[in-house]
Amino acid sequence: MNESTGAQKKTRRGLMFGIPLTLILGGGLSFFANVLSVQDSVCSLGFAQPGIADLCGAIGAGGKPTKRERLAWDALDTNSCEALRQHIQSFPGGVFRDDAADLLQASRTIETERWEPVERRLAIFVDGGPDPSGDVASAKSAAQEKATRKAGQMCRSFAATASYKLDSASADVTEWMCAEQGGGQVCSLEGEAVCSLQLRGIVETETCGSR
Repeated sequence: MNESTGAQKKTRRGLMFGIPLTLILGGGLSFFANVLSVQDSVCSLGFAQPGIADLCGAIGAGGKPTKRERLAWDALDTNSCEALRQHIQSFPGGVFRDDAADLLQASRTIETERWEPVERRLAIFVDGGPDPSGDVASAKSAAQEKATRKAGQMCRSFAATASYKLDSASADVTEWMCAEQGGGQVCSLEGEAVCSLQLRGIVETETCGSR
């Protein structure tokens, strides 16, 4: 083998190794320099996903999120403003930070009417009146009936406002006072008008836009 032939073989071997190495190095430099958006193209390939995108996210390439951020964003309820704030706090430099901020910017407050059961008690007094009953039991029954009607009137005053709805009214007797009168019995009573009501309330809920 003469010197010319040996030199040619060395040249061919150099080309065999040099050209691929040059291509690899050039491709790597193009990727990391994002020449002609190479990163975006490679990281968004239509196969082996989301593995390739997660790898790009791990090295901060191609505008892809890290796997941890991607999973957190996929599971996020974007209607929850608090969840969006928590995402921004957890990933302050994340890919989805601006998306979360835009959704927060579009937040609105929804007012919902809610009625809750409440009880109100008012002092009540019923006089036995001029008409006696034949016995104490009948006198008490008559006074109780008057007390129930009076409790209804008193409790309806709550329902006159927009803040209450009246469910029922009753009289809770705490003391009886009975005496003979006109050949019969009369009974007076003291107690409380028991007003079973619903109280109107407004619940404010903050909600954010959906993606």
